[in-house]
Amino acid sequence: MNDLFIALLTFYLVIAIGYIFGRIFKNKNEEIGKYLSFILLFILAPPLVLFAFLLPNQALNESIIINIIIFQIILISATQILAYILIIRNKGKEDNQRKGSILSVVSFPNAFLFPLPIVLSLFGSEYIAVLIIFSLSAQIFRSTLLTYECILYGKNTKSYLDNLKEMLTFPPTIALVISLILNLLGVRFTQEIFISINELLSRATSLLGAIIIGVLLVKFDFSKFREFIGDIDFIKVLLIRVGFSFILFFILAQLIKFPPENSQIVLIILMLLFVDPPAVSNVAFAEYFELDYEFSGFCVFTITIMAIMYVPIFIFLGLWLF
Repeated sequence: MNDLFIALLTFYLVIAIGYIFGRIFKNKNEEIGKYLSFILLFILAPPLVLFAFLLPNQALNESIIINIIIFQIILISATQILAYILIIRNKGKEDNQRKGSILSVVSFPNAFLFPLPIVLSLFGSEYIAVLIIFSLSAQIFRSTLLTYECILYGKNTKSYLDNLKEMLTFPPTIALVISLILNLLGVRFTQEIFISINELLSRATSLLGAIIIGVLLVKFDFSKFREFIGDIDFIKVLLIRVGFSFILFFILAQLIKFPPENSQIVLIILMLLFVDPPAVSNVAFAEYFELDYEFSGFCVFTITIMAIMYVPIFIFLGLWLF
């Protein structure tokens, strides 16, 4: 567990660096946040999407890959539907920015930086592929479903066709189309190239996302902390992101079977992915599409801190259950 705490300490240290950087250049803070978000969404995210369909066939058994993607699809669908029923449908148009933030933080957990040290220290590097498949399949939904939702609920007055055009011209979406074409042509990365480049990009994305949180925290009104911690929306997000996601995973684990030789390890890793705190990139999406970035940042920051305490409990629970 030492590796986990070292990784988390590094994560918060990078946030602190971003905060200091944002304080030094406070007058240009808004511009800096937008530039960093641009780099994350327009430069780093597209190649990650590209990898999703150029995954080397030998990375994992084909049935395991399909099952992981099925888990991902059900997680996103179920959490968004529940968030709509419990939170969003009761809100008016004036709360659109909050709606977009809620849909992102309940459905898209931190699938690489947070669980990476746990997987490496407990199960070995060969199981990093589970994180990669899960995070890359999430990129597909980010570049399509989440992108449109962010555009729809963002601070704009565009028509449906304008929103659709912006989604289709968003670089991660273009990368998805290119990757589909290359996949049909039989193009594949070798295992070595895939793992090394994807890990580098994922780390860079996560670190840049942590810096963005730090920069955005400069604009965060900490006097609102008590307001947020008692915010019924945050409480519902927390329950969906952790509690409901775990129950959903447990049900799926009974219905979808993995090969017996590595089923326990794969299931424990997937369980951690289901209950992980919201991904850092949710803040970048909220900043770029002008959603409620304060709420997104608070959810990411607070639930990540809480995860330090509850993740070990889930690991032991997984070893007992599976």
